[in-house]
Order: sequence, then structure tokens, then C-alpha cells
Amino acid sequence: MHALPVAIRVMLLREDLEVVQEGLNSEAVGRLVEQLKRCLELHATHGHGWALFALWCHLHEQRKEEEHAEKQATRFGAGHILEDERIRLLDDLGYTDEADEADETSGLTQDAG
Repeated sequence: MHALPVAIRVMLLREDLEVVQEGLNSEAVGRLVEQLKRCLELHATHGHGWALFALWCHLHEQRKEEEHAEKQATRFGAGHILEDERIRLLDDLGYTDEADEADETSGLTQDAG
């Protein structure tokens, strides 16, 4: 399960680079997620697992499942893991630089006020 966040990140980077013919593509990572789902059926209080499942559901726009998984992750103490992994994904795809710049600009404006 600890490899799943890395597999998801690699999959997304491969998709971004349009290199999805083999290796860690959506289908391969989907099989890992299916294994995770089976584990969660046996260990329903595993917050880390729920966080990773929520991340996958978000990427595949499965809103109902994502919402449930987020609640379970938070309930079982892993809400921070979900947020950390989301930030890593955004960083990998180059989206956090824009957010950081906006935060710095607003901070400068507030300090100058």
C-alpha cells in the first residue's frame, strides 16, 4: 500500500508526458487500487488506506466514493495523509508554484497594509 501514492504520481506524470502504453498506466494502478479496496473490506478502520482510495476516486471523478473515503480517512486519523498526497500530486504536475506565488503576493500585500 505504501507504493500506491508513488504509483499514482508516476501514472499521472506518464499521462502528462503522453507515455502511457505500458508500465504504470491507469489500468495497472487500478489493479493496485482494487487490492486496496479488498483490504479495506477486511480492515475498515485503516485511515491511510481510505486516504489513498479517496485520492484515486478524486482523480476518476467518483465523487460519492471520494466523499465517503475522505470521511473515513478523517474519522480514522489520516486526513493529513490525504492532504499531503494531494499537495505532492499538484507539485508533481506543476500546479503548486502558481498557488505559492499567489500566497506570497497576498502575504506581501497584507504585510504592507
